[in-house]
Parts: sequence; C-alpha cells; structure tokens
Amino acid sequence: MAESGLKNRSRTDVALRLHRLVLDHLGTGILLVACRDQSIVQTDDRADAMFGYKPGELVGRPVSVLRAEDDRNPSRPAPAIAATLSEALERDGTWSGDCHSVRKDRTTFWTRLAIFGFDHPEFGEVWVNVQADVTRQREVERKLYRHDSMFRALAEASRATITVTDSDGFIYANPRFEELTGYTQAEIMALRVDSLVVPESKEMIANQAKARIRGEPAPSHFVIPIINRAGERRWLEAAATLTELDGRTVTLSTAVDITERERALVALKRSREGLRNLAVELQRVREEERSAISRKVHDQLGQALAALKMDVTMLATALPAAATEMRSRAATMTEFLGNTIQMVRNLSAELRYGMFDELNLTDAIEEVVADVATRAGLDHEVDLPAPSPSLSSRQRSAVLRTLQEALTNAMCHGHGTRLRVALRVTDQTVVLEVSDDGRGIASDAMTSPTSLGLIGMRERALSLGGTVTLLGRDGVGTTVTLTLPRGDDGG
Repeated sequence: MAESGLKNRSRTDVALRLHRLVLDHLGTGILLVACRDQSIVQTDDRADAMFGYKPGELVGRPVSVLRAEDDRNPSRPAPAIAATLSEALERDGTWSGDCHSVRKDRTTFWTRLAIFGFDHPEFGEVWVNVQADVTRQREVERKLYRHDSMFRALAEASRATITVTDSDGFIYANPRFEELTGYTQAEIMALRVDSLVVPESKEMIANQAKARIRGEPAPSHFVIPIINRAGERRWLEAAATLTELDGRTVTLSTAVDITERERALVALKRSREGLRNLAVELQRVREEERSAISRKVHDQLGQALAALKMDVTMLATALPAAATEMRSRAATMTEFLGNTIQMVRNLSAELRYGMFDELNLTDAIEEVVADVATRAGLDHEVDLPAPSPSLSSRQRSAVLRTLQEALTNAMCHGHGTRLRVALRVTDQTVVLEVSDDGRGIASDAMTSPTSLGLIGMRERALSLGGTVTLLGRDGVGTTVTLTLPRGDDGG
C-alpha cells in the first residue's frame, strides 16, 4: 500500500516537473490569487521577474497592484472585477484577454492573461493566472493594423486597380477594379483570376504567373486586355509581384486603364498604314507617269530633234561654198541641235528606270550605275549576285527606286569621286547597299521632314516590311542600306 502511494506520488512529481518545463519553455509567469480577497498567495520566478519584484515579494498583496491605470477606462474596484471573473469562470470555465499591467518601477506593459479556477489544498479556492508579456507583439500588431488601414485607404482612393490573388482566386480588389470590371466585390471574389482575360492572352498570363511562382524570369510590367461585365474590351498596363500574406504566397497586382491610349495608338497605326498605302500608290502612279514621259521624250521629241538635225545638216551641205555666213550659222544650229539631243537623252535616262523591265535585275542595276557614274564623272564598282535573283515586281521596283534616289543624292550632294553598289540576296532577305566617298549626309538631314527622297525610300521599304538605314560621316561618305524580307509581297 505504501509502495503504491510512493509510486503515485512519484508519477505526480514527474508530471508536475514536466508541466513546469512546458510553462518555462512558453515563457509565461504564474500567480495564484485567492478568490476570497483577490490577494496573491503564490508566484513563480517568471512572474516575479516579469513584474520586477523579488521572489515572494508579491505574496499577500492585492492583485490590483499589477494593473495599470487606464485613463480611457478607469480601474474598477476589486469586487466588481471579481464578480465579472466569477461569472465568466462559472459560465465558461476560463477567461482570457489582454491586460494593461504595471511593474514595480511603475513602467507599464501588456500581458496576455488566462485564468481558471482551482481548489488548492493549502489556499482553498484560487484563481490560477497564467501571464505572458505581449507588449512587443501588440506593438507589431498595432503597426500591422495601422499599415493595413493605410493600405486600404490608399487602395480605395487609388485610380489604379489593386488586386491580391492566389491560385484559388481573388482575395482583395479595390473599388477602382470594381468600377472598371463592372462586378461587385462579392462577384469578384467568386471569379477565377483569368476569367476576365481575353481568350488569346490567357495562356500568356498563366505562363507568366507560373514562372513568377517558380522564381523564373517573368515580366513585372505588361499590357493585358480584359473583357468587363458589359462585354467591352479594356486594356490595362499592369505590374505584378509576389508577396507573403498570412503565411501563403500571393500576387499583388496594380494596373492603370490605358484603353483610350491603346485606341488612339490603333487609330494612329491605321492612319499611318493608310498614308503609307497612299504614298505607295502615288509612287506607283508617279513611276507610270515618268515611264510614259520618258518614252514620249525619247521616242517623239528625240526622234523629231534627230530628224531636224539631219535636215539642217543636209541644208548646210547644199549651200554654195561662197555662203560662208549661212554655212557658219548652219554649223552652229547643227551643234546646238546635237547638244539638245544629248539633253533629251539625259532627261530620258533620268526618267527611264521603269523602262528596264525587259532587263534582269543585275543588268538593270549595272546600267543605272554606269549611266549615273558616266554623267557625273565618278568611278564606280558593283558587286552583284550571279545569276540575277528573281524578285516580285514591287521588290524589284523598291530596289531600283532606292538605287536611283541614293545615286541622285550622291551625285548632287555627296561631292565624292567613287560609287560602290552591292546586292546580297538570301532565302530570307534582299539587301542593297549604296555607298560613296563624299562628305557624308548630315544627321539632321536624315530625319528632316523636307527630305522627301529619304522619306520616300523609307515608306517604300516599310510598305514591304523592310527598312532603310543611312550612315554618314564626313570624309568617309554616305552608305544607304535597303533591307527587304524575301518572299511573296503580293506584288
């Protein structure tokens, strides 16, 4: 019997020691308060240290000495507090809450208090007070609450949309997002994150989200089109980042409505395309007119002048030898007609690029370059592929017209001594390069709105999906490079 009692007491001591170890680990202090008069009858070392007293110094004192005065809620008398606690303990078996407490040195702090009743063999009915210092925790909570309140105030006043989402859907959406989408807060919370995204962008947005979660590179800023409740397409310029919320990873997104800007850009793009198509059509009409004029000048005016020259020569031959003055005038007229015929030929040559249709591309390029070089007195070099490449009519026209404009600029403004023309054709691109060793085009002339020839080159290339670049340096010269994509251009 005695042995059984020792074993039971031993088990009880072990349980008490384990209980003490648990409480020590939790960092809590324990006070026993007598229910009869709310006096402290026992404390542990942690409670004494928490309140700044020596071991045993609190015993016999009323528990109210540990409560701080609160100007907003003055301390109630001990009997009132006891009655409230008794009611709570009788109803729930326990009571817990935060209390504003005071140390021996009168500094205040916050404790989180749990109380339950216990019938102590020595002190009778007591309240067991388990207390923990939560001052720092409350300060953190206060700051978090302040930050949360600030965030909500900013979010609700913002003209940008702000959302917080996770893999399950929306967690938060500010009023601007409601206004933009046409859905209420409750409706938004029931939506899938991608339900507002237009179908053609869903995969892109999903891939970006997955990459962001995996820590892989993903654009933090992007434009996303959505469909609102009314079925209207809106464009958002969005930014997204990952953050932690309540221990889980969420996506914080902000966006501004750029619908009007996108519509203006679309209208501007269409306007530019229309102007470009108009420029191409005007260029085509111009080339047809130039070809027609060239043929008339060459075939009609040139032949008429040649016939007139022959008639004058015949008349001069028929004049008697004594008519020296008339013979001299006839010779002058013959020379003048010869010069005029040469001017007509030059004019026809400048207009006749559309007349090279019967030649292959490389032969046409060689003839154009040789003609300009001869008239301007320039040395020239050509680097052309063999055999001559087969291009569409529009690509061929773009190459020859760009060549014409580049050679004209070199002849009129370059003041160089040498021309070089190269054509490179691959399965993907057509590249024409025209360079001279003159003074080099000025940088302001490259972008001047009055440089109509350069504008025409660029617009012609753009209409075929290509580009024209210019590089000019004083003493080195100017290089014009036309790059066109190879393939069917509808020409």
